[in-house]
Amino acid sequence: MVGLTACGGDAAPAEAQEFCSALKTIEELEDDSAEAFAEALARADAVAPDEVADDTAFLVMFIELGASMGDLPAEEQAAAIDEFGAMQPEFDAALVAVEDYAKPNCPDLEDSFFQS
Repeated sequence: MVGLTACGGDAAPAEAQEFCSALKTIEELEDDSAEAFAEALARADAVAPDEVADDTAFLVMFIELGASMGDLPAEEQAAAIDEFGAMQPEFDAALVAVEDYAKPNCPDLEDSFFQS
């Protein structure tokens, strides 16, 4: 079971603390399945501050879309993969936005959290 770790220093905005805790939960996931990651990301999205709410929502949508591709009929997969690939720059931008928010507001996250 993954527990929430308090996160967000004294200087972090109050609205950041719950979001930072949700990110820390992702960082500490012991279950490395795609489902566990997607669920934890959805929890972070649910508490995302306004500054990054659209970005976290996009990340959730992107991850869910990627996970669903295997369920498509074979004849639809190539087009879906192309469409998914075209969304990569938006994914990268959303990830950078969340990272830019988290770095100053979530000091308990490891430096490597946003690295692939």
